Amino acid sequence: MGCDTSPGMLALLLGAAGLAVAAAIGIHGLLTGRAGRRLGWLFWPMLALVGFITELAYFQLLPLGLLRLPGTDKVVHGVLFGAMVFFLDQWLRGRDLRLGRLRLPLALLVILTAAGIEEAFQSLSPARSADLLDLLSDLAGMVLAAWLSRRVLRHQRGADG
Repeated sequence: MGCDTSPGMLALLLGAAGLAVAAAIGIHGLLTGRAGRRLGWLFWPMLALVGFITELAYFQLLPLGLLRLPGTDKVVHGVLFGAMVFFLDQWLRGRDLRLGRLRLPLALLVILTAAGIEEAFQSLSPARSADLLDLLSDLAGMVLAAWLSRRVLRHQRGADG
């Protein structure tokens, strides 16, 4: 009986190892981080989870049976990318990018840019397909998460002051 050294299996193992390391970093930050910044540490395991899921998708290793219900894929997109924006906004303590009079959450712009690039790369892969509705679902989750993060930050600042 031999060891499976296929690219998919190696990717699965490396992705799982990366997820474990990121989870340890997140737990460390939750336990030892400064008050008011602890939630931001969860960005790193969230980033690893989304990266791992993306890797599984490219190697066609995702258990797609979980996505059989109509709309489930879009909800998962919104939740995963929204969570990344929430935790990154916590990490960045609500920093904004100013474009004239317009102020946009930096976390939302960073994750939206990454999501857009990844969605474009999907069109180049025989294993994936680009979908504008996926990106719109990502954006909906991101906007909701940025709003929620700002409420949490305001509450934290009020409790500190």
